Amino acid sequence: METLHPRSDHLISERSDSRRHLEGAIEGVWVGPHHDDHRPLAQPDGAVLPRLTQNSNERDLRCLDLVPMPIVGSPTDWAWCVLSTAATGTYGHTIGLDRGDPWRFQATDTQLLYDVSYDQELPPDRIAKLYGRTAAERARTDRPAVQLRLTPVNPPIVVEKK
Repeated sequence: METLHPRSDHLISERSDSRRHLEGAIEGVWVGPHHDDHRPLAQPDGAVLPRLTQNSNERDLRCLDLVPMPIVGSPTDWAWCVLSTAATGTYGHTIGLDRGDPWRFQATDTQLLYDVSYDQELPPDRIAKLYGRTAAERARTDRPAVQLRLTPVNPPIVVEKK
């Protein structure tokens, strides 16, 4: 499988395949302090990538923040890439988090709604171990990655079998 590689100009170069999806990623919409909690989910405007393994005792998900990046040589194609600390002033949800505003993430597939907060910055050399090789290949190598903590607002109802 061909992989996407970050370049110094912060675009993605490709060899033969421009796969947008990152395995394990959760696509959804960012819900800011002035949005309805349940926005229409026609088109995802964000994605997060949960860790490969999560502590089963934790209710929260620890995730990388993913943003769409254009593919070099293909003016209409893009891929989900790992957001670095260098670009938190670029995207609405991270601008809001930087200001201390409450932001939420609504997953497209499950409709689950999460409160979002920053987790610890993640050095580039730890991304592959916690999130996989492909995530590391879609991240900058010169700046820490943005990790988020997602807390379910409406956790799924567990129905006990009798």
